[in-house]
Amino acid sequence: MKGTERILSLVSLIFGAVAALASALTLTATVAAANTEQWSRMPSSISPYLFLLWCPTLFFGVTLFVVGIGVYQERPWAWTAAFRWSVGALAFLPFQLWLQVGVIAPRTHAALAAMDTNSLLEPAAPMTQGEWIFVIARHVLIYGPLPVVLLVLSTRARNKAVALA
Repeated sequence: MKGTERILSLVSLIFGAVAALASALTLTATVAAANTEQWSRMPSSISPYLFLLWCPTLFFGVTLFVVGIGVYQERPWAWTAAFRWSVGALAFLPFQLWLQVGVIAPRTHAALAAMDTNSLLEPAAPMTQGEWIFVIARHVLIYGPLPVVLLVLSTRARNKAVALA
């Protein structure tokens, strides 16, 4: 195994483990918070969207961890799985952005503004266009590079395997 593949497999293991752990903790906290008084004041329409956001993220994290193990151990299925994971992750990215920026954030903002009627502070203003652009850019820069790199390397590895066969 070359150094690039070894490093990529380790990055996949770490990123997959962190993403799966964060998703599992968020889902657990969401379920635990569902019974609290503060959560009951949040609109019930947010809850399904949170699960639509974090369940696939948990799936992608666990899958990436397994792909990282396969690439590290040089399993024959690993590069095909890496290619499929990359395509799936890149396809999920716009949906994830739409869900966070277009659905969850406005509903959360509206619910928080409604709860803050007795507060001495002014209600939070909606996000400006610059803030939206920052959120989208940050999201793409955090979640975009690994699927792209895996896609390129898995395509290269598959092409080598076809050429050798």
